[in-house]
Amino acid sequence: ERLEAKAVDFLAACPYVAGLRQPTIKPRHWQELRSIATASRSLTGGRLKLRDVLDLKLHLHAEKVHHLIEKATREAGQQETLRTVEEYWVSAIFDRQQLSKDDLVLGISRDRTERLKSDQLALQALLVSPFDFSKKEAVTWKKTLDAVDEALELIGNVQVSWARLFPL
Repeated sequence: ERLEAKAVDFLAACPYVAGLRQPTIKPRHWQELRSIATASRSLTGGRLKLRDVLDLKLHLHAEKVHHLIEKATREAGQQETLRTVEEYWVSAIFDRQQLSKDDLVLGISRDRTERLKSDQLALQALLVSPFDFSKKEAVTWKKTLDAVDEALELIGNVQVSWARLFPL
């Protein structure tokens, strides 16, 4: 009977071993896992073994452990989204088009406009996510891209007004 109980615990714990060995599990997640399991010893992913999972009785906290693994995976996805937004927009430049000797038009390409809208939507999704590890950075980028969008709209309006007034 004892062996059967250990086998059941083993089968219940197996999914957590794989999930907890993912690179998305960061030190903050190990700290949270430690509080879930009320473990007194330090936990790190590099040395986690099935025996550790069984000793911590993580299978008794299945829902919380599953939520922690899901949270780590989603946070990693959010951080990747923020990384790609930053990588793209830090190097983005305005397009300039010389219409005549005296006329210069500023703006961004259609592809960049679509990318701007897409990134704004992605950042909005991060802001409503229940996982708030990346929210501060998402808020900063959302405000930045909203300012870019507003500036482009103002530039466009000024250029249209100027084009109407120029012949006078």
